[in-house]
Amino acid sequence: MKKKREFDFLKERKLQISLLKMKVTVLLLLVCVLQSVAGAYSQTTKYDISMTSGKLENVFKLIEQKGEYTFLYSIEDIDQISSVNVNVKQADLKEVLDICLANTKLTYEISGHLVIIRAKDEKPEDKMVVIKGVVKDKKGEPLPGVTIVEKGTKVGVATGVDGKFTFTVAKHDGIILVFSFVGMKTREITWTGQKELNVVMEEESQDMDEVVVTGYMNVNRRDMVGSYTTLKADDVMMPAYSSIDQMLQGQVPGMIVMNTST
Repeated sequence: MKKKREFDFLKERKLQISLLKMKVTVLLLLVCVLQSVAGAYSQTTKYDISMTSGKLENVFKLIEQKGEYTFLYSIEDIDQISSVNVNVKQADLKEVLDICLANTKLTYEISGHLVIIRAKDEKPEDKMVVIKGVVKDKKGEPLPGVTIVEKGTKVGVATGVDGKFTFTVAKHDGIILVFSFVGMKTREITWTGQKELNVVMEEESQDMDEVVVTGYMNVNRRDMVGSYTTLKADDVMMPAYSSIDQMLQGQVPGMIVMNTST
């Protein structure tokens, strides 16, 4: 009798375990079915949207009217997009978003029934800009060795033998390049996105102070003390004379030229 009771208990215990396993299996199957149905519904939801020069926010509102998705975004981000043009029929959510956000700095992320609109992560190379160009003189000849510096920094490069240069600088508004070269006027040029800069530099004319030749040194005229005589080339160039001393003879008061022979 005792053995029979133990047998019935074990039999009942096994039955309970089997029923528990069946419940867990059914529950897992139900979850999978619900997820499949939700995914299928999400994939089959289509949108008919026709908008020309409209606001991006209005597109989001049209999608939200379907009741499936809610959008999360920053007003500052979407205000950067002045207008969107979209004309689709029976398009899914991703197709609509790809059209609206094409060629913009925004991207999207779908998490369940929430659509997150955010700015794209900038790549390191997106923070730099490469400026190319060539520097020539007024005659069109390339100028090698021209120094090019970004204004306000110490970052710079120099032109090659062909006058060309490649300059990588941090990307920002109002990039000003300063071009300098010995004997040339310094130039400042604002880069506005040109594929190649063509820079022409002009010679810098400097007025030289008049000097006085004393015979043993050159003295600035304004620093000269005492009397002096100014001679021009036309005053001394005489075909009859073959030497400088003969040409100066009698042209300068008080000047005596003595010819000696050895």
